[in-house]
Amino acid sequence: MTDDLQTQLIATEKALLREKRARMQVELQLEEFSHRAYESKVLLLEAYEQASSKQVHLQFLSYLTSDILSEKSLDELITAFIEHVLMLVEYQFAFNIKYHHSHPEQSKVTIKKHAQSWLPFASNEEFLTQIAKLKQASNDEWQLSQYDRSLFYTIKSLPQSKELLSVVYPLSTTESGLIAIALDHHENTNEFLQTINTAIKQLTSAIFRRKTEEKLHRNYVKLKATYDELQKTQKQLLQSEKMASLGQLAAGVAHEINNPLAYINSNLETLMDYVGEYNDLLEQVEAMLTDEQKQQLKNIKSCADFDFVEQDLKQLVPTTLEGVLRVKEIVDSLKSFSRADDGSAAQQISLTQCIQDSLKVVWNSLKYGHTVNMLIPDDQPLMIQGFYGKLQQVFVNFFVNAAQAMPDGGELTIAAKTEQGYHCITITDTGCGMDEATQRQVFNPFFTTKPENVGTGLGLSVSFAILQSHHVDIHIDSTVGVGTTFTLNFPLPEEK
Repeated sequence: MTDDLQTQLIATEKALLREKRARMQVELQLEEFSHRAYESKVLLLEAYEQASSKQVHLQFLSYLTSDILSEKSLDELITAFIEHVLMLVEYQFAFNIKYHHSHPEQSKVTIKKHAQSWLPFASNEEFLTQIAKLKQASNDEWQLSQYDRSLFYTIKSLPQSKELLSVVYPLSTTESGLIAIALDHHENTNEFLQTINTAIKQLTSAIFRRKTEEKLHRNYVKLKATYDELQKTQKQLLQSEKMASLGQLAAGVAHEINNPLAYINSNLETLMDYVGEYNDLLEQVEAMLTDEQKQQLKNIKSCADFDFVEQDLKQLVPTTLEGVLRVKEIVDSLKSFSRADDGSAAQQISLTQCIQDSLKVVWNSLKYGHTVNMLIPDDQPLMIQGFYGKLQQVFVNFFVNAAQAMPDGGELTIAAKTEQGYHCITITDTGCGMDEATQRQVFNPFFTTKPENVGTGLGLSVSFAILQSHHVDIHIDSTVGVGTTFTLNFPLPEEK
């Protein structure tokens, strides 16, 4: 072998060695690059899984927040919360237990298997004992424990779970909620536990807020009812004050009328006596006259139409006295109507007289176009134990309402009978009548079918209270377009 060939061979070997080393270096770099690419892929997948998990957890918390802000009831909110947790753990097996502290037998249990509907579970004493143990082992944060199948062996078709996720949340002073979820293949990371613990705190806060809102609403309703009652009472007191003032005014007017009425009556009676004496004197004078004088006197009387004046005078004074007596009766009725029953004991009073006096007070509302049939005779006094002024107010209200129910005229009939220990007074009108809804409310304070500023709606409610204080039974029989009958059953006075 020549020296040149040897030199070329050595050069070729060196080149091959360099190429081999370079290839090995490239292969090492390629292997390192592949390893880095694999690690990057693993990290990317882990990051993707973490991002997906965070997205699921955020979506879970978002759903929960949406439910909390919704108008769902408390039970619906709790059920939706458990279902969101079940979706998070891919639909396992869950218990929703409303546990009663002092009476466990009153506890309510529902169960949910996978995607099935919630079903009620009829728990027995043994199961409730198991639940009590689970409740004691849980607290206000989710607890992950080894699944003890013996806890729920009374339930058929339980999954072959390995772990039990449970939490307790407050409902009221007498009840607690308990959620238990059986898991078999869920990876329970710290992030997962942190998410569901955040969720249960939100749920607990929402329950507390809902309970507070419910309590505030109940208190508001009570307060509003109390306020409305105070408003009604205030209006009733105001109306009572008006009635008292009206009574005082009526009493004052009656007193002022009585004074001139007394001397008008006295003067008329005296005038009647004077007229009688004048007529006697005139007859005596005529008896002493001659026939010619009598004829002259007769001519004078004829020219002055004295015979008519004489006859009319005999009627004018008595009828005027009757009018004065009528005014006196009305004034006396006003005085009795305005008289206050100031806590004194009930007295023996005549219902007949009370009704008659009440008719006199309201006569102006009835005398035009109305026929009043008073079917209770004067010799039937209908004695009871009661308060005259208050009962007169009652009858006045009934009669005024009857007149207003017959704006175009009609008949008002008052009748009475005594039976089975009661004086039964019936007040019947031929007015517009009432439907059943109106009959149910007719004695309610401030209820009225009259136009605004015509009635207060207190007349019959005040009458109802007065009749109740007299232990009177009240019955209504009314037909729309026909009329109304009120029946008042007054108990007879006890025999002594």
